[in-house]
Amino acid sequence: MIRIAICDDEKYVCDKIGCFVSEYCELNEIKYEFKVFNSCESLISEYLNEKRYDIIFLDIEFTNSSMTGIDFGKKIREIFDNISSSIVYVTSFKEYTIDAIKIHPYDYLEKPVDYEKICGILDSFINDYQIGNRIFEFISDKVTNKVKISYIKYFESKGRKIFIHTINNIYAFYGKLSDIITKECFKDFISIHKSYFVNMNYIEKFTSNTVILLGSKNEELPISKNKRTEVSEILLRR
Repeated sequence: MIRIAICDDEKYVCDKIGCFVSEYCELNEIKYEFKVFNSCESLISEYLNEKRYDIIFLDIEFTNSSMTGIDFGKKIREIFDNISSSIVYVTSFKEYTIDAIKIHPYDYLEKPVDYEKICGILDSFINDYQIGNRIFEFISDKVTNKVKISYIKYFESKGRKIFIHTINNIYAFYGKLSDIITKECFKDFISIHKSYFVNMNYIEKFTSNTVILLGSKNEELPISKNKRTEVSEILLRR
């Protein structure tokens, strides 16, 4: 089940996006539900009540609110440490795209909204969603554990153990980082150091020496000298 939020203070925009989303999902036999909001405050209250959305079609400018779509994006990324909600900004103002970069939006949809463009965004999202919801299995203390790949921030190798840093927990198991790096399901991860394999979706910014992860903890991981050029080129292309 894919949970979709549509947030715009213009009712006809919400109606049109809702209609297009419904048509797409029903045509492609995708189980879904969506909810409409007319302000960022009403949407933020869902997150305060621990309700989450997989993809959000979000306006940037709201006439009925002091909170913009950019403000909302910053709050869920920084305060709620949430990167799993994909934000699609719906806007007529291209100049806002620079402000939105740090929020890691999934895409942009220009007004007036178009069915074909929404189909293109949803095609890409569904593919990424299916990959991100794949499960990584590992054995720890003779017990098989499972964690969603999209919840993994990075792998850390220490001696014979690998530590999995997720959005909520840290797990450990015996293994080699080199065996994980070769798996196709980790296509959104990047090797920045012999000891660190990082989910690029959680990287907020980087320098020549380090990557800094999204969230309130300000986690900073080192980039090894021999990987600096490669890491920089890959991250700049994103």
